[in-house]
This record gives sequence, C-alpha cells and structure tokens, in this order.
Amino acid sequence: MQKLREIITYVYPKATSAEMRSLTANIDRFINEEKIPFVKKGNTRYFDLEAASKIQERLRLITI
Repeated sequence: MQKLREIITYVYPKATSAEMRSLTANIDRFINEEKIPFVKKGNTRYFDLEAASKIQERLRLITI
C-alpha cells in the first residue's frame, strides 16, 4: 500500500512544495471522479498497486 505523496514523488521526484500541492489537488479530483478505492488511516490515504498505477498514468499526463 502506497501513500499518495509517495506515488507523486515517484513520478515527479523534484517537485517543489507548490507543485506538490497542485498535483495533489489535481489527483484528488481524479480520485473522486473515477472513484478509485483507497484505505484511510487517520488523515493518510493508502492505495493498492492497481490504484497506484492508475494514478501514476494520470500523473504522467499532467505537466508542471
């Protein structure tokens, strides 16, 4: 299970904090629209491998 921040960092390892916030907002909308499943523990969302790969594909389409 991967955290959203780990998934974003894998695709964009040198993203600044402002870019990270922007990417997180974009991916949050994508997760809600596509109803991607996740497990929430506290304030942290964990994604399985299938969900993480969908998120990574979407991240590759976003330019920063």
